[in-house]
Amino acid sequence: MTASESTTQRPSLLHASERLVASVVLVGTRLVSHPHVAAHTEKVSRELRQARAVGQFTVLTATAKLKAALAAETSETTTPPEDSPIVVVPDAPTCIPDYANLSASQIVPLLSALTEDERVDVANYESATRRRRTILAALGDTAS
Repeated sequence: MTASESTTQRPSLLHASERLVASVVLVGTRLVSHPHVAAHTEKVSRELRQARAVGQFTVLTATAKLKAALAAETSETTTPPEDSPIVVVPDAPTCIPDYANLSASQIVPLLSALTEDERVDVANYESATRRRRTILAALGDTAS
C-alpha cells in the first residue's frame, strides 16, 4: 500500500471502526431487552458498558495512531533526507518592490527597465523558487 493510498483510506477506516462500535452497542442494547436475558440484565449491562469502553478506547487509540502517522508522513515530505544537498534559496529580488507577491503578468513588463545584474538576480530567484516560465522566457533564462 502506497502512502497516498493509506492516507486516503484512513478516514474511511476510522469511520468504519466507529460504525462497528455503534453496531456492537446496538446489538448489546437489543440483547438487554430480550426476555431470556432479562434475568441477567445487570450482568449484561455491565458487560455492555465494558464492551463500549473497550470499543471507544480502540477508536481513540486508532485515531491517535492515524494522526501520528499522518504527522510523520508530513514531516518526512517536508524534511530533506540527510544525504541530500542543502539548497540555498536566494532572497526575493529587491529591484522590483513586493516581488514575491506579484504575478508573472505584473513582473514581465517591469523586466525591460532592469540592469543586467538585476535581471540575473530575478532569473536566479525564479529558477530556485517558482520557476515561472513566462518570466524565465522573458529574461532569456540568463541564470542557467
